[in-house]
Amino acid sequence: MKKLDIFNKNFILPVKNAGSQKSMRFFMGMLIVISALTVFLFPARLRGEDAADSNAEGAVRILTDTPGLKVYFNGEAEGLAHPDSPLLREYLPAGSLIISVRTGNNEKKSQTVNILPGKTQEVYFRFRAAPAPPLPEKKPSAPDTAKDRPIRTAEDLLRAGDELFQRERYLLPKNENAFEMYRAVLMAEPENAHARTKIFEMIDIYKKMEKKTPEGDLEKRAYYLEKSFALMDYTVKQMKDSRWQKEYSETGTQLKELEMRLRQSEALCKEGDTYFIAQHYTTPADKNAFESYRAALEKNPGNDYARKRIREIAAFYKNRGDKSLEKGDNANAESYYRQYLPVGQYIAAGFGNRAERQETEKISRWLLRKETTDNFLSKAGEYAEKGQIVSPEKENALYCYKEVLKNDPENAKARTGIQELLRDAYARAGNAFESGQYEEAGKWGELYIKISDRIPGHQDILLPGAEREDIRHLLRDVEQHLLAVNLKSLHSRMRDNYETYRKLLEKEEKNEDVSHEIIPLMKAIIGNLEQIEDIYLHFPGNTAAEKTEGENTADIPEDMEEKMKRIRTLRAEMEQEVAIREGKIY
Repeated sequence: MKKLDIFNKNFILPVKNAGSQKSMRFFMGMLIVISALTVFLFPARLRGEDAADSNAEGAVRILTDTPGLKVYFNGEAEGLAHPDSPLLREYLPAGSLIISVRTGNNEKKSQTVNILPGKTQEVYFRFRAAPAPPLPEKKPSAPDTAKDRPIRTAEDLLRAGDELFQRERYLLPKNENAFEMYRAVLMAEPENAHARTKIFEMIDIYKKMEKKTPEGDLEKRAYYLEKSFALMDYTVKQMKDSRWQKEYSETGTQLKELEMRLRQSEALCKEGDTYFIAQHYTTPADKNAFESYRAALEKNPGNDYARKRIREIAAFYKNRGDKSLEKGDNANAESYYRQYLPVGQYIAAGFGNRAERQETEKISRWLLRKETTDNFLSKAGEYAEKGQIVSPEKENALYCYKEVLKNDPENAKARTGIQELLRDAYARAGNAFESGQYEEAGKWGELYIKISDRIPGHQDILLPGAEREDIRHLLRDVEQHLLAVNLKSLHSRMRDNYETYRKLLEKEEKNEDVSHEIIPLMKAIIGNLEQIEDIYLHFPGNTAAEKTEGENTADIPEDMEEKMKRIRTLRAEMEQEVAIREGKIY
């Protein structure tokens, strides 16, 4: 930042009646001063919220040949444009607007300006100055000498200084400002109270301007501090006024601190640019563009360049993530979004950007769902390996896959996982049945049915049409085989018991007391008959079931109804005999 140098200039005492040309120069100088001070005293209004960089935004630059040109966008004041300082407005939404400008009583309006995404439009406004009036003819006169020129008195200087002071021409333009007038007076009258007071007032004005400036606007604060410091420097060193010594020292220290922060912020931006060019946007840690630009903003919150670069980084990762998601590449989308999120959250919080906040919240929810989904899918695989297919509650593979489908009904991995559980149960049931392991076949068949019953809404998609019916047939066959095996065992036991019963009856005919043996045996035979009857009841049909063969099967009677009658008759007879025998005993 260049120091204001207003003390090492030759002061030219203005000639009181310099003619129309000098008056015109003086008038034009005043216009330049007005434009310069207006830039600092009435800065273009700040936007309440930063708009995020995007392809839907553009910019416009206003150029002019006239200083202090007031600019309006669609009738709303936007700022000032000057010949050497065009007005630039970035991050404008794509669309159209009307630009109007005013200077004095003159006003001009542009045609419709189209704001194009990613483009900067330039609009030029020209105001032709009115021609200067012709100079009156002068009669030849003798050469001008110093003694012939009128000298401006202290009263004249004070009057001119007060006029410039009222017009807020404190330090600009050079050689034609309030301070220069008062300093000229003090050169002749060092103790002039009015001139001294006015200089003190200017110090207070700049101090108040600095205090009213937002804390983060370092450049503007430094400008006002620089002005007040320059005036204090004069009062302390030239006016020898010691009352300002302490504040002069404090202001100098404060100004140096601000200037150092501005330099540091600029250096951090250059460092960030190095990383940015190398595409080290957010990695490695502490050596990336985002960290450098963020540090630059910590030094100078008003650093617009750092803010712009940070928005570019966020837009890069966000766009890449969106495109990956559109292609179904969730892994890459997650990677880009995780790099975008801290940058986007910083913009939302630090720049007060509502649109960015909404984007970060949406992406955070997406990442949370994906993280939850990945966690459930991982657990489902672990439970499946442990054989925890449908139990215990909430700690089984099927539960995890169903939780994924709640949030993402189209999730391919969850669907495939359930289909694999069904295929595995189906295959194991069939293999066990073929090898004669009927209980094992029944266990896997029942598991298949449990899985299929617990996926309502997905059965048509996940279940092959024939498999479920195949399993139901298999379970019926398993049941029949198991009943047949049990029937063979009961028949064998029945034959043995009946043979023993017959022998006990022979002993009893020989008058042997076998009551303590025969009654328990008869009760066992009655129990066998009840079990055989129950098995017959479970065979399909009323007459005959298909005979099964093999070591583990037993013949099923062809005339089941007739057999049932015989079993019930025999059981009734034995129950009656037991009652009679128990009556004899007791």
